[in-house]
Parts: sequence; C-alpha cells; structure tokens
Amino acid sequence: MTICGIEIKGSEAIIALASLDNQALTHVALATKKIALEDDDEAANVKAFAAQVKAFVQENAIQRVAIKKRSKKGEFAGGPTTFKIEGVFQLLGGSR
Repeated sequence: MTICGIEIKGSEAIIALASLDNQALTHVALATKKIALEDDDEAANVKAFAAQVKAFVQENAIQRVAIKKRSKKGEFAGGPTTFKIEGVFQLLGGSR
C-alpha cells in the first residue's frame, strides 16, 4: 500500500510518500516534493492544480492520503487557499 502524507503551507502542498509492505513502512523518494496552487481566485488555476494532483496520485499508485490537520480559527488558522488545496486532495486523493 502506498500512503501519501500532505502538509499544507500557504499555497503549497508538501508531499511525502511511504510504502507499507508486510508491516514494514519505508520512505519513498520523490522527484516532486510539493505541488503549488497559483492564484486560487482563477478557476482555471484550481482545475490545473486538481489535474496535477490527480496525475500525481495515479503515477504513484497512492491508495491512502493523510492530511496534517490545520487550525480553522485563531492565530495560526489556515487561509482560504489552504482549504481549497485540502478539498482537492480530499476529492481526488486515493480515489482510483
């Protein structure tokens, strides 16, 4: 099973992959370490980001996605862009 861990910072999704085989968890080295969402006010950019995420999930045969929890309110709350990024991963991540 391939597991993708995501940390969302600003307009970027920082990615780490791990493989679980027979109870052994191993890190998977990646050429792509982050995917950025540029100018999230434009629908075309959000669609392009979603296409990148979908291609990444398919290329790496990802079966599960884990997103590091973000604060919804308070001083360290995530901005609107981070919510869009999380939504894309929830809709496309691990859905095959």
